[in-house]
Amino acid sequence: MGYMRVLLVALMVGFGGNAWCAEELTEDGWLKVSKDEETTHYMAPGTVRVVGQNIRVWELADIKEARDIGKLQFRSVMFYSEDDCKEARQKVIMSIFFTGNMGRGVPIHASVADKWEPVGDETSRSGKRWRIVCSKLGERIE
Repeated sequence: MGYMRVLLVALMVGFGGNAWCAEELTEDGWLKVSKDEETTHYMAPGTVRVVGQNIRVWELADIKEARDIGKLQFRSVMFYSEDDCKEARQKVIMSIFFTGNMGRGVPIHASVADKWEPVGDETSRSGKRWRIVCSKLGERIE
């Protein structure tokens, strides 16, 4: 699937309003989940959607120093992911790589995937984000 098609799907999903504390969010509506020396990870609470028994949300990896993908460089990656709060697993549905930080710049690559992975422990990025999403919204799917 070409990156323009994936980007179009991403825009169609949209970034809606949110009910999260405004002081926790960046100007663009991202909630910081974790940070290490190389990457800061965010999620967009305004994009959370309940789909059947699962929750879908956009995530962002903002990278301090550019990384290579083929002959191009990227500084951030947006992920559309799905969480299964009952089975403690998650998957990335699509990824879009950008030349600029915070999902800005030119989208240079996109990929789709559909493989479930177990949630990491509470200290991992995936575990922290999964716990945030499922603790805030888990009662809506039980």
